[in-house]
Amino acid sequence: MTMSKITVDLLKKMRGDIEAAMKTVEAAHGVKLSLGRCTYCEDTATFKLEVARVGDGGEAITKDAADFKLYAPMLGIAADMLFKTVRLLGTNYKIVGLKPRRAKPVLAISERDGRTYCFTADAIKSAHFVS
Repeated sequence: MTMSKITVDLLKKMRGDIEAAMKTVEAAHGVKLSLGRCTYCEDTATFKLEVARVGDGGEAITKDAADFKLYAPMLGIAADMLFKTVRLLGTNYKIVGLKPRRAKPVLAISERDGRTYCFTADAIKSAHFVS
């Protein structure tokens, strides 16, 4: 099959196929792969791919997770809070990392749907810890 140009619709379909193929690689190598943003023109496309080691608890040790262990104590949050569940605004979130390069460092937390949101350290400190 030949195509006349790369389109958004094509890339959306390809993303699903690529993510399905990544599961095989993850299982074979014991890593977690994350397919990031894509840039494209009509002739080429580039996806960002992150490879993370899987820790003893089965969680991916991403750059944000490693940054959490390093910088969280400086923000008054214990390093062992990584991957713990907190309740904020009526929703349970898991702390998955820290983004120290932002103008104001924020903690990355994920909801059950897998999306990542950011909250300030003060918001996390005042949250109710579920686990």
